[in-house]
Amino acid sequence: MALLGAGLPVAAAIYPAARSGDRHGHHARREVAALAAYSAWVLASSRADRDRAARLLAAGWASHAAFDALHDGGGHSLIPAWYPALCAGYDVVIAAGLLQRRA
Repeated sequence: MALLGAGLPVAAAIYPAARSGDRHGHHARREVAALAAYSAWVLASSRADRDRAARLLAAGWASHAAFDALHDGGGHSLIPAWYPALCAGYDVVIAAGLLQRRA
């Protein structure tokens, strides 16, 4: 489960890392804020018991799917148009797997 926890901030870091410019605009600030929030979320889940940690991580991955679905990188993002949908699908599969593991 630790790898799935570590993967969430990595998934969030892809968006700000894929900027070709405008690293201080509102799109970039939103991406960095999401990265910080997901990092804090994973830290909190690491201090919970196994079942609660799985639920917290599942919620984090599911919310990242929503972030992907709503993502607008603006004109300075190098993220291809198809990437957010692919990432959202991956996030949902991970979230479901975490919940299934608990069952």
